[in-house]
Amino acid sequence: MPDDDISLTWKTNFKLSAMEEHMGNKGISKVLHEYGKYLVGEVKSRFLSGSGPSGGKWKNIKKFPGVSDGRSKAMIKTGNLMNSVAFYVFEDMLQVGVSLDKFPYAKLLHYGGTHNTTVKQSIWMFHNLVMTPGAKIRPMSPFAIKKIVTPARPFLGFSRKNKTMFHTIMGEHAKKLENLTHTGSDGG
Repeated sequence: MPDDDISLTWKTNFKLSAMEEHMGNKGISKVLHEYGKYLVGEVKSRFLSGSGPSGGKWKNIKKFPGVSDGRSKAMIKTGNLMNSVAFYVFEDMLQVGVSLDKFPYAKLLHYGGTHNTTVKQSIWMFHNLVMTPGAKIRPMSPFAIKKIVTPARPFLGFSRKNKTMFHTIMGEHAKKLENLTHTGSDGG
């Protein structure tokens, strides 16, 4: 994943000498691949539940009179961003994230922020929010809306549960290694 993508990184920072001695980098890679699959599933579940790594709920999308875009959950319209979450393993490091080349707005959605509107956005908002019958927003110029404030909706990050799962996966692989070592030394 290039440096300009939005991602989280898990780098093993403790000695894995016993596993490395018996399994080599491929063994560590197996652990990180399994953990990567788990984390991608966790990130997708955050989109579906509308909550961040800490468990806090995301701020809802404001509903305006007369505007219906078919979204029932924050950040899910097509599911493309949610389904683009991927993981990569580099030796003893795991990276989970999305490509900003494909989804330039991912960083804004994750961290939140204020951005200036484009002409196209201003016209859309004027037409759909102001000129819609029943709208309770007073008439104004189509270019009066200059900024859009997007609340932070973090979808990447490690929860306590995620950290515990890493140790569980690591323990399972260590047990497999131990069983292999014992059965190999018994001659069977």
